[in-house]
Amino acid sequence: MKDFPEFMNNEVNLINPDKQNTKDVKGYFFQGADDSQMAYWTSSSDRVSKKHTHDFDEYLVCVHGQYIVYFKNDEFILNQGDELFIQFVSGKYHYKTSCIKGSDFH
Repeated sequence: MKDFPEFMNNEVNLINPDKQNTKDVKGYFFQGADDSQMAYWTSSSDRVSKKHTHDFDEYLVCVHGQYIVYFKNDEFILNQGDELFIQFVSGKYHYKTSCIKGSDFH
């Protein structure tokens, strides 16, 4: 799969690029009826994110390419099909993430 299906790439759900932690990624956001959320991104170049925090559990899956999560002193390399679950703990953060050009992840 080189891209998410067209119906998923509706501009109405596009995440404002100014609110992204990583330049050159295009992301889409969906809100569930129970207030759960899902977002996914496609990277157009090799990039490293800004340090950022989350105040919720996070489930990641690499759909295509490679996505790396640096969390505390650990490095998690996700290749196509790999998953990572990070349970929210007060004060937790990713100190950075990186992706290679053409990667799709959520």
